[in-house]
Amino acid sequence: MHASFLLRVGMPVMGAFLGCAIQGDSSGDFGCLGGALAGFGLGALGAVVIDASLLAYEEPQESPKKPRILPMGHATRHGGQIGIAGSF
Repeated sequence: MHASFLLRVGMPVMGAFLGCAIQGDSSGDFGCLGGALAGFGLGALGAVVIDASLLAYEEPQESPKKPRILPMGHATRHGGQIGIAGSF
């Protein structure tokens, strides 16, 4: 869980820094906001993909097996059979 949280917070933040650095030109009213937003979005998307595909897996837990009993019956013209089958 900690790795998932760090991934989902860290990748968008690092993406924002990288996007701002790649855009380079910080002049104007908004500076490198466009690159930062693009990097943040790509970082968030990448974090979701990595988290869902690599980290979001849990080993299935085996449920304890319960004894099962199944009554059986079979009838014919000449007689019949009754019995019990089960698994333990």
